[in-house]
Amino acid sequence: MSFVGCGGDGGSSDSGTPANVAGTWSGTTGGFGTSGHDSYSATLTLTQDGAAVTGTYTIGLSVLSVTGVVDGDNVVLTGSDTAVRTLDLTANDNTMSGTEVYAYMTGGGFQATVSLTRQ
Repeated sequence: MSFVGCGGDGGSSDSGTPANVAGTWSGTTGGFGTSGHDSYSATLTLTQDGAAVTGTYTIGLSVLSVTGVVDGDNVVLTGSDTAVRTLDLTANDNTMSGTEVYAYMTGGGFQATVSLTRQ
């Protein structure tokens, strides 16, 4: 099966060109369900080489290394500390937003909403 001429929003994602997400982004992540915490401050510092992205993600007191890819405006990053964290974000000029899935190494976890602005 193939898809020809799939629609889009007219942005850079139509051409498959990775959005430029390099730099420092800050904002919040929250809605952690039953964890008892409404939100945390979050900072994401990224370097980019084409579609490949690496950097650090700081949330509350946790700092972890992240790696991932940019496909058009979609950014997927993964890192781990006491859990595996996956960020699935959409870049839009100087903002990124989406979800953080926090999966404990022993099972279980939760999902949060992420909202970041380029600094």
